[in-house]
Amino acid sequence: GMIAVGSGDPQTAVKLAEDARRMLRDEPMALLLEAQAAQLAGDRVGAHEAFERMLEDPETKLLGLRGLYVEAGRYGDATAARHFAEEANTISPRLAWAGQALIEFQSQEHDWEGAIATLDRNARNKVVDKTQAKRLRAVVLTARGLDLEMGDPERARNLAMEAHGLAPDLVPAAALARRLRAR
Repeated sequence: GMIAVGSGDPQTAVKLAEDARRMLRDEPMALLLEAQAAQLAGDRVGAHEAFERMLEDPETKLLGLRGLYVEAGRYGDATAARHFAEEANTISPRLAWAGQALIEFQSQEHDWEGAIATLDRNARNKVVDKTQAKRLRAVVLTARGLDLEMGDPERARNLAMEAHGLAPDLVPAAALARRLRAR
């Protein structure tokens, strides 16, 4: 069944998933096969139900959250996707996909404090290496500085200078710092 999923054969995958479900019930591999076969066949409801069942078992909960996150993203439900990423990140802060997703959601919402906190947690848990963490911090600080540029130019300048110090080749940070220093 997994070979059929991997090779892109939805009919065989669905048939074998049904057989596996009948014989193995809620065994993790049977649930995964069922979910992936449903995804391949375009059965959104079937995939969602299989991933939901995975949430009931601690052994498969993170797999279920990842599947639900992917499904929510595929269908444009950012609220649900964020929920699944947050829950996965709470259970296992070392999951790169969940930590990265949270930073993206926080950035879209201009929640710069939240993004910095998540970035710090990702760095502590070695989800990102030190070089990546510095650069991402510079990007977030620059974005926050851009938000503050008109309302609090002094704070924005300090953020831009800090960002430029962390990533001297980050052009938006350098441009913001230069523009605010010129004032």
